[in-house]
Amino acid sequence: MINKINIIIPFLDLSTLIAARLKDMIEFKNIFIPVSNEENCNLFFDKHLANQWCIDNKVNVPDSINNYPLIAKPINGSASKGLIIIQNSEELKNLKNKKKYLVQKFIEGNEYSVDIYRSTINNEIISIVPRIRLETQGGESIKSITVKDQSIIDYSRKIIEKTNLVGPITLQFIQDRKTKVLYYMEINPRFGGAVLNSIFAGANSPAYLLNEYYKIKNNKNENWTDNFLMLRRFSENYKICK
Repeated sequence: MINKINIIIPFLDLSTLIAARLKDMIEFKNIFIPVSNEENCNLFFDKHLANQWCIDNKVNVPDSINNYPLIAKPINGSASKGLIIIQNSEELKNLKNKKKYLVQKFIEGNEYSVDIYRSTINNEIISIVPRIRLETQGGESIKSITVKDQSIIDYSRKIIEKTNLVGPITLQFIQDRKTKVLYYMEINPRFGGAVLNSIFAGANSPAYLLNEYYKIKNNKNENWTDNFLMLRRFSENYKICK
């Protein structure tokens, strides 16, 4: 049996890049692939390039000067893998393959993921849902809660409008515990791992995708539920099979 493919939705960084390439291939012209172009995906998957983009566009990023502690992030890393905390100049000096890391001031505070959908038809931002990452496992949020913080919503809109990103987008911030300043962490031009929190809170991004596939205009949606908690768990089940 041959199944017809109508929509391709990537959920990982590498698959997002592949999907972006497929969009430009004539063989896939009749398939709806709601991702940004390859150039923009590459920009935001490379932490050095993204950091420079933020500086050029006046988006807050942590200082990269020797203001300890520091954090070294692999330039193409994801899911918090390979992070190194640097406590002093000696540890910085001994950091191997320094060019493969983005080194910044380590910020302590609340982490926010912001689930955004931007129309692939007219670039209109349909929904913006911030949520606090209360607990993570393997770099993914397993406990989060939606937060209708207008300052975060407005700042997220301001950032995304400066990009050429479309479709599902995940923007991440950290808010300094003392100063309350928001700092950019990363943009993923795809669905985030815990986007279900926002979907079940009322920002129905799967419906947005289907509407755009059928050429139906989406209306802006600010009517999602505040303080909507999501808990996830990974579990194993065992059974003796005879």
